[in-house]
Amino acid sequence: MYVTIQAQDGFKLPCDCYLELQVGGSQQFAKFDQQCKFTLPSLLLGSSVQRGTIDIYQKVGTCDFSFQATGNENLTCNVTAEAPSMEGLRLRVDTEPQESPRQNSGLFDFCSASSFCTTDKINLLVNHSAITQGFKDISRMLVFTDVGEEVDDEAALWLCRQHLKSTPHVEVDVVFVTGYPLQRATRWAQILNSAGESLPKVRQINYYTGPQSDRHMRYRTFADVDELRAAGLDTFLSRPFEGGYYDVVLQLSPVWGFSSNFASPQAGTAGALAHIRPRPGSNCLLQIVVGGVGSTNFPRDDLHFGLQKALNEKGFRTVHVEKSNYLNWDKGMFETFPPKLVEIVLDDEWNKAVGRIPPFAANLLVRFRVNTNVNYDVVDRAYAAFEQDLRGTPSLVKAKQWWSEVRDEVEAKILHGYVKLSRDRDNKSSDVFGNHMVSEKIKGMKFSWESLMSRTCLLDVGAVLALQDGANLRRTVRADSAISLQMVDDILHLAVCEMTGKLLKIYAYNRYISGREPDMAQLAPYLDGTQDKAPLDFHTFPELHGDISSIQKEVVGNPMYDPAGMLVALIALGSNAQQIAEMSSKLDQKMALMDDQSRVAAMKAVYLGETQEQLVMRYADKSDVGKKRSTSNSATRMLVLTDVGDDADGEAALWLLSTYLAQMTDVDVDVVFTTGSPALRAMRWASVLNNAGLQNVQGQKSMHYFVGVESCAEMKYFIKLDENELNRAGMRDLSESFFDGGAYNIIIQASPIEGFSGNFTDPPSGPEGALARLSAAPGKSGRPMYIVVGDEGTTNFPRDDLHRSFRDFLVKQGFSPVHANQKSYAHWGLDLLLYLPPTLVKLVLQDEWRKAVGRVPPSKASLFARFRVNTYDNYEVLDAAYRSFVHTNKTDTNFQKALAWWSRFSGEVKQCVIDSYITASRESDNMGTVFGNPAIKCQISGRQSTWRSTMSDSCVRDILASTQMTENQLLALTVDEVMSLAVTQITGKLLQIYAFHCFDAKMTPSKTLCLAYVSGSSENPPLDFYQFPRLFGDLSTVKKQVVGNPMYDTSAALLALCLMTGTTEQCRLLTEKVTSQTPWLTPAERTSILCAAFRGESLPNIIDKMCCLQETTMTVNF
Repeated sequence: MYVTIQAQDGFKLPCDCYLELQVGGSQQFAKFDQQCKFTLPSLLLGSSVQRGTIDIYQKVGTCDFSFQATGNENLTCNVTAEAPSMEGLRLRVDTEPQESPRQNSGLFDFCSASSFCTTDKINLLVNHSAITQGFKDISRMLVFTDVGEEVDDEAALWLCRQHLKSTPHVEVDVVFVTGYPLQRATRWAQILNSAGESLPKVRQINYYTGPQSDRHMRYRTFADVDELRAAGLDTFLSRPFEGGYYDVVLQLSPVWGFSSNFASPQAGTAGALAHIRPRPGSNCLLQIVVGGVGSTNFPRDDLHFGLQKALNEKGFRTVHVEKSNYLNWDKGMFETFPPKLVEIVLDDEWNKAVGRIPPFAANLLVRFRVNTNVNYDVVDRAYAAFEQDLRGTPSLVKAKQWWSEVRDEVEAKILHGYVKLSRDRDNKSSDVFGNHMVSEKIKGMKFSWESLMSRTCLLDVGAVLALQDGANLRRTVRADSAISLQMVDDILHLAVCEMTGKLLKIYAYNRYISGREPDMAQLAPYLDGTQDKAPLDFHTFPELHGDISSIQKEVVGNPMYDPAGMLVALIALGSNAQQIAEMSSKLDQKMALMDDQSRVAAMKAVYLGETQEQLVMRYADKSDVGKKRSTSNSATRMLVLTDVGDDADGEAALWLLSTYLAQMTDVDVDVVFTTGSPALRAMRWASVLNNAGLQNVQGQKSMHYFVGVESCAEMKYFIKLDENELNRAGMRDLSESFFDGGAYNIIIQASPIEGFSGNFTDPPSGPEGALARLSAAPGKSGRPMYIVVGDEGTTNFPRDDLHRSFRDFLVKQGFSPVHANQKSYAHWGLDLLLYLPPTLVKLVLQDEWRKAVGRVPPSKASLFARFRVNTYDNYEVLDAAYRSFVHTNKTDTNFQKALAWWSRFSGEVKQCVIDSYITASRESDNMGTVFGNPAIKCQISGRQSTWRSTMSDSCVRDILASTQMTENQLLALTVDEVMSLAVTQITGKLLQIYAFHCFDAKMTPSKTLCLAYVSGSSENPPLDFYQFPRLFGDLSTVKKQVVGNPMYDTSAALLALCLMTGTTEQCRLLTEKVTSQTPWLTPAERTSILCAAFRGESLPNIIDKMCCLQETTMTVNF
């Protein structure tokens, strides 16, 4: 076939342009003078549709040289430069004879010169040595992947990507297969996008879509074209896989959906497997399958055996990468991973830890081994690290006490649930193992049951037996006698109970640390199982809130299947024929290619970008000091007192400061972490910095970190102190960097100051008395400012002597106090997320979602606040999220199931809302500032508006539609009646989303969990986000729709930056507007200004926008 390429519309190209045409595994190169013509050999045209790439290069220099074809020479060539920047360039050219000449010649592989282009074109490139791209042979690999099952596929693709950065002569075609390929590709795109703009592009990877199949995706991700486009995978949408030429075919997944007819293949994607061909000239033709015959990736069916036969007939050799070449996850590999990949690895490993192998899965031997060895050690390691960090803390003490109280109940559930089902399964099996003493040899084996147990399990079970009196488990011997006299089911029961106890103590601690109580009702689906899930299934384990990555990292250690296969494939691509033969022989014999330690070292090295030559050699050989406060006298100085770690707004405020400090050379910011355990509060911010790349956050050079005084306040979410993480974030020795006062131009109080001394006359030494050692620094813009986030009486400024005395003290020091209150708050919006690093976006979505699913506790705030939030603020946010969810899924059968489920369940939920939330709300109002329970048409006590006027239009619309009322009938309802209807509507939208995700995961929604969420308990309020049933799959689309809560700290940070850099007149004007009751920014202006700030627009421009607005349109919401 001839391909002619020419410039259209008379476009004049610069001189000395060259064009490269890539089709399949071939590359052709020619001088491009408005037009050129290529010939494609017929062997490249295996399928009806071919795709190609055209690159245009411009020559920058030329030199001539001559050499002996049979000898060694070292030449120096002077380049005749086409560009002034290349003047003076000289090239060294070394030649040596090749022992076995290649059949092909770089750019002109697969064909003769006459079939490719004219002799003149070859002479041009050889004799004149045009300086463009190196002309090496391109090795090509095909990868079939089912991203979205276990996280192995994602880690394998990242390994490949890291390797290709240093291996330009390898191309990889990635085909997403089974289920819905678009969803699988979106999950991979999310990982790439989480790496941020610093992620280098890798041009050698091409992405294709395989055929759809009915396979369910374990971690379902909703298809997102914008996500694909942002990751550079937009061409994937129009690139169905139709075959090609390859050296290696790597199978990380089954290939269901393709046709098994290889003799007369179907047209298009379905028949693509028949069009996989060997790359001409390749010395490495391998089909590499992860797992043996009969495993997940190679089922015993006609399709997979047919593919193997077809490839073997074309010269490919099939090898299987199995257990001997697997390696286990290692935390050291995470250093190069994008944030999203680390997150899903930890989630996947955690799910394996909390979920027991189903009692009906595999056989009794496998269940016994996994529960007493593999899983047991993983759970023990996680709990040991957890307990070591928290031993003696009040919440852990309470968690252990709780476990001692419920232990008997839990053990009984496991005995009559998991163990009984396991016994029933074994009894019905065609290969019954029976319930013998563990000292006996296993039927058909040469070893005993006891020999399978890990040392840790043996010690723990022995300790339990030593405490028992012989009455449990039908024992007839003393408990301190040998374990070997116990029965298989008894030991299985003890091992599973010990694992479960450790996990449930972590769960209980997580609840106590947040001021909640562990709830056995919430644990019932996990312990008992459900209609769809076996007992102790990871899907039903309650969600843990906060940063549990430190615990999750301790369970890291399961096998890496697909990355091991990818490692073998990458070695093969760089190996010679003899090495390939040796490698294949070892794999056939199930031998390890490298020892365990070398395998792990090689994997880490490739993740770090090791070259192909270095990687192959491995196989061949082995078959900042903490930041200190600035001492500059000329710098403008800001102090930030913050309790970050409870809400992403705090981290967003610090990110905004970092953004602007990068462009401000004369400003220093001291950040003091306060309340609770201050160093622990820094951890979330440290993770944001580290995942963004500290070197990329230039403003950090002007930010200095200190810790305040510890207090009894506990963080909302669990997180573990990690000194290494703090060190990487530039906060070395933070735990010892105590704040001791200083002189400042601006002070932002974004937290309460409990723990500090209230003695400002004779303060104590050390950090306790630091606030009394604050003073005003000379300012460039008038009087220094003291900005409090929130009014007096709010969280950051309680009505107590400490906070009032602190304000009075600062006033005496010359500071002007300003409260950034409701009028001054901006609100989260999706546009803002575009300018935040991926880890911070994740925190924002996580926090916003939890605010959305949790109602205002009936004992908090006032009846008026609860009514307004439930019928307006929260309602609007959740309604938008629900409408987006419906729009995306309205044609999905699982959505129809969710609607039908809610229709049957709604009456029960409505009554539960009245009995729990509304009743508790009424009791709280009767005991506090009594608003009463009037009709909503009445005026609110102490206000000029009616209850009806506070409701959103969408809330009224939904209530009228669901009750078939008229507007007049609605007006006659009482406050409590309307709030119950509104809360039921909100709850219904949330539970429909939950039900959809259950049905999508092949589960039945749990009414038990739903009612536990709605009802609460004696210690946990109704409709608390901690009790909301756990969701699985990709929730990012829904979570983005609930973004909209106030940005308290961030609004104050923007105000402080403006006051710090504005003129005296601008600062005066801004201060007047903040303290005024007159609105001075519309919502549109507010959004525009805050987006401009986050993308780094100059502060003078920001200040001008705020100060130059007309008085008639102003509000103090930045």
